[in-house]
Amino acid sequence: EGVTLPADTHFKVMFDVSEAGPEDGISRSLESPARFLNMNAAAGVPAENMKVAIVVHGGAWKDLLTDEARGSANPNAPLIAELVAAGAVFDLCGQTAAAHDVTPDMLLPGVNIVLSAMTARALLQQEGYTVN
Repeated sequence: EGVTLPADTHFKVMFDVSEAGPEDGISRSLESPARFLNMNAAAGVPAENMKVAIVVHGGAWKDLLTDEARGSANPNAPLIAELVAAGAVFDLCGQTAAAHDVTPDMLLPGVNIVLSAMTARALLQQEGYTVN
């Protein structure tokens, strides 16, 4: 309370997510980008001044699956949908996807498969994203 940021503050932040959340709960790693957006908006940063990218690899791939592909309800689906609606970009490492036979139709709306997490991070940094 009482903390504000200048209205002309701009953020381009990349979150690296590699650990899966609990089978029956929301991933804390996927909550972090939402908390980042919410707390900075509350501190006065306009939504249009914040860009968030989430690069997913390793065991966290499971958190991006549709209910059908997962074989049960994905507790992360509503959060991912809200983040995508807020403009967040979700990039799943293509190497992880290939290792687990994940195809685009198995992923929640708004999740992209990219060449690799390493490549995605490098490209985002070239675009001015900082790593959180």
